[in-house]
Amino acid sequence: MREPITLDLWKGHLAGKLGIGIVPIRDDATVRFGAIDIDEYKGDLKELSKALVERELPLILCRSKSGGAHLYLFASEDLPAKIVRKKLMEWSLVLGYSGVEVFPKQTRLAGDNDFGNWINMPYFRATDTNRYALYDGKALNAEEFLDLADLMAVDLESLEERVIPISKDVQDYLVEAPPCLQHLAQQRGFGEGSRNNGLFNIGVYLRKRYGDDFWEDKLDEYNSKFLDPPLG
Repeated sequence: MREPITLDLWKGHLAGKLGIGIVPIRDDATVRFGAIDIDEYKGDLKELSKALVERELPLILCRSKSGGAHLYLFASEDLPAKIVRKKLMEWSLVLGYSGVEVFPKQTRLAGDNDFGNWINMPYFRATDTNRYALYDGKALNAEEFLDLADLMAVDLESLEERVIPISKDVQDYLVEAPPCLQHLAQQRGFGEGSRNNGLFNIGVYLRKRYGDDFWEDKLDEYNSKFLDPPLG
């Protein structure tokens, strides 16, 4: 429904009467929040929330309806959806979750009949909910979550300044490679299930860098360095 989110709707959500999902992107291609949706998470959510703090990422983890994780970014001003989406995609790679959903899913709406994609809000049935926030391993009630969201909200300048550093070693191996490839290589992010695609993308990079005559000689070296375990 394209209509304002009223106080009564929020009260119904918190009371467990009718859950709310919100489309982050607005008609002017700006957002006030975004999210990384890790739909199926089999690890410890407390540890993931601690990892966000350790990496100094302005993300708040909320347990999702399916038991996964929604990592929310909040803004203190209207932010271009394009920039928010780009940052969230970079951070999902840094955290080791390539290919997950990122909200907003669009950088702009196609027209009047394009509504965008919505994401479920946390704290449904707030007094007895399993959709609560975690910060540094600690579960938060709804009021604590709102206070933290205000505290961690970013403006455009601070968002653009948050650049995840790439080690000199990776920079030397992957000179002018796409940032996503550098981030995954830095954390040996090509594990079981992603090694074929990872090595293919490394091969594409090496062929562009070294040409048809030398890229295959380099591929075995990169395979051993960046894939865990290396492919045969």
